[in-house]
Amino acid sequence: MNGNVTYYFGHALTGQGVKHLYKEMMEEASLVYFLQGPATFKGSELLKELGYFYVKQGFAVEWFKHALLEEVVEAVYIKGCNRLFVWASEWNIEPTLLGTKHRVMSFYECLEDIQLKKVGEQLAEAMQERATWREKCIAKLDQAIKLHDDWEVVTQSCMNWQALNKQLENLKNEVFQSIVLNKSGIRTHRLLGTLTPRGAENTVESITKSITTRFMIKGKPGTGKSSLMKSLADEANARGLDAQIVWNGPLHPV
Repeated sequence: MNGNVTYYFGHALTGQGVKHLYKEMMEEASLVYFLQGPATFKGSELLKELGYFYVKQGFAVEWFKHALLEEVVEAVYIKGCNRLFVWASEWNIEPTLLGTKHRVMSFYECLEDIQLKKVGEQLAEAMQERATWREKCIAKLDQAIKLHDDWEVVTQSCMNWQALNKQLENLKNEVFQSIVLNKSGIRTHRLLGTLTPRGAENTVESITKSITTRFMIKGKPGTGKSSLMKSLADEANARGLDAQIVWNGPLHPV
């Protein structure tokens, strides 16, 4: 019986820069493969092949999409055996547990020096142009954060926090009822959305495809939505339930 694939974003463009959760996922994983090499679509193809291999073995696989390149996968996580394969070069993450849970696969050796010298200056110019446009994007997002934070201040001045806390306790009772497990709850973190060249995107549909019950939490900035989510995760862990916090990227990622 085949497994399944769930999609997340691997990184997000935010007002604080490019954010990812790979270091947290490295802690979560039992085995981490660092794929190192220059940016290439072949890396994505390799990661997809690895993902499909494990799906055919019956594993649930998480695919982590690139924020800018629609069809590119930058990492895969295999649930059950807890293996992470990540194209590590772009994210400044390095193996620190070599000989135990960290393995390195270098693709720099696949480069042909003669051909590389012919296109070296062209590659350098392309990398510089990419960095320039990324900085402009992040600067605009920083402006958006300031507007968002100003909006929060106005909203919070109108909030009845006691009523919110009462509503939260009622929600906890409805969700968890008398559930208590004799184990420690595990918390994991993922990214569900980011800005892309096509606009704001998320993978909520993929993340929730097998969930039977959904609670839709709505509210303006500053009304306590994020705090409510964290409180629900705390309550779940305290009862021995596993909880995954799935962060929204563009404004306040983590």
